[in-house]
Amino acid sequence: ITLERGRLAVGVDFHEERGESEFNYLERRNNTAVFALWDQHLAEEYRLQLSTRLDDNSLFGSEMTYQAALGTSLGNGEVLALWGTAFRTPNLNEQYSPGFDGLFAGNPQLQPESSDTFELMYRTGLGDTGRLSVSAYQTNVDQLIAFSGTDFQAININEAQLRGIELEYSLESAQWIFSTNATLQDTEDRSSGNALLRRPDRKATAGISRDFDNGSWFGGEWFASGERLDVGGVMLPGYSLLNLSAGYRLTPAFSLELRVDNLLDKHYEPVSGFNAADRSAFVSLSWQP
Repeated sequence: ITLERGRLAVGVDFHEERGESEFNYLERRNNTAVFALWDQHLAEEYRLQLSTRLDDNSLFGSEMTYQAALGTSLGNGEVLALWGTAFRTPNLNEQYSPGFDGLFAGNPQLQPESSDTFELMYRTGLGDTGRLSVSAYQTNVDQLIAFSGTDFQAININEAQLRGIELEYSLESAQWIFSTNATLQDTEDRSSGNALLRRPDRKATAGISRDFDNGSWFGGEWFASGERLDVGGVMLPGYSLLNLSAGYRLTPAFSLELRVDNLLDKHYEPVSGFNAADRSAFVSLSWQP
């Protein structure tokens, strides 16, 4: 709904989930939500956004969440302060999976996790086509769901905290697009003082792509992850990957696409004891009327 100096949005969201594991479980549930968002320019230099959402889950009941954001101009850029709450129910695998010989099993007693996040962001244009943003955030989570219990069973961690800084930069020049981002973060299980599992302190991505007049394109992406703690106190080493992709417009409706993941055939463990895929290639034919 368009307002004089802003907009109002309302909506309804519904999804149903069903899962089956032979000889173990057959479960289903649904979630219905209503939400509203108000986005308004309060004055020449201020913009306020407020939103709320009510979820009604057939297993866990109702939960209300909120978000608020305030932005103002600063020089050539914009400063934003954002605060919000979140709510996530465990999925059926986290609740009922039999695991692997008892390892990494689900937990029917899991409770939903809830969180609140505060973020401060600055974003600005650099030249005619460049964009830069820097943000600092802190998230506090209650009842975080993690496979950290006995035999790595899914459990709720009473309190967890994630703090970090994110940087993003993008540049568009003619038909070229370059983008990069980096995250520095610190995570903690507040009850034990240990880092949260499988969350690296450092990660970064850089990508470049080129579009052609006939609708074809190609691009590459580099991703790097720092070391991270895993179950059993194992510290997994960092790794980096190079991925390539391209698309060729055969006709206005059909495109041939090629993607190569892990081009340099790096060997690494995303999870302790589980190897990742080696170099992989995918070919697809896409149709868009």
